[in-house]
Amino acid sequence: MSGQFDPCMGTRNIKIREEKKEPSNALLAVFRCDSRIGIKIANESSAFECLIDPSYSNEFSGTDLIAQFFLSNELDDVSLAFDMVADSLKVVIRRRLGTGLVKMLWTGVLERSPTGIFGVFQALGNTINDYQKKFYSLNEQREKLEADLRGWKDTAGKLEGGWQTEKDALLENFFSIYKATHEELRRTKLDLQRLENRKEVISHERETVVGNKKRRTKATLDIPDDHDELIYDVDTVNRLAAGPMRNANIHKKKLVAEKPESKKRRTK
Repeated sequence: MSGQFDPCMGTRNIKIREEKKEPSNALLAVFRCDSRIGIKIANESSAFECLIDPSYSNEFSGTDLIAQFFLSNELDDVSLAFDMVADSLKVVIRRRLGTGLVKMLWTGVLERSPTGIFGVFQALGNTINDYQKKFYSLNEQREKLEADLRGWKDTAGKLEGGWQTEKDALLENFFSIYKATHEELRRTKLDLQRLENRKEVISHERETVVGNKKRRTKATLDIPDDHDELIYDVDTVNRLAAGPMRNANIHKKKLVAEKPESKKRRTK
């Protein structure tokens, strides 16, 4: 039988029925063999094998389904029978339908293995060796990933420490600049306040000086001098302006005007 039975997809304990004998225990192993499924069955005295093509039956739509039929104990509606017939092993797979009828899914004959029981265990050993190689390879990858992870953690820790130091320095510088700026702002506000107060004082002094100057100017203009005082009244000025003759006539008229007044006082 051509084809390499590798790797193993699983194993299962079965019972082989033999005429006029008690059923014997056997080991069933399912292997991948190229695009087919390889079946190996071994008991204490002999071994049998065969290859199953998935295209043999519509029920076998894939190698995984075939392996499921042979290996699963959970398919209550599927039953397998193993019967010794001469020097071969007949296998029958049946399924119980919902109507109660039983349908045959597959039947085949496993021929005696030329390598005997040794061939079965050799195939299982090869699978174990392959899985061990894969395990070691995966373990090496795991250790490498763990080492990388430790390196990343160490790098992350160092970066975090550096970032923390830089962050602390930046924060300290920020507070220093903030305090200096705040103090400078406070001093600037005080300077501005002093300038505003000085401005108000200067403005008040200026208004005071201007007011005093106006009052002094007005007082200077209102002081009478010799040119502003009247030395003679209006009548005297007129007489002096009229000359001597004019003044004599005026005097006579004045005397005439005063005489009746005198007579009136005497009559009384």
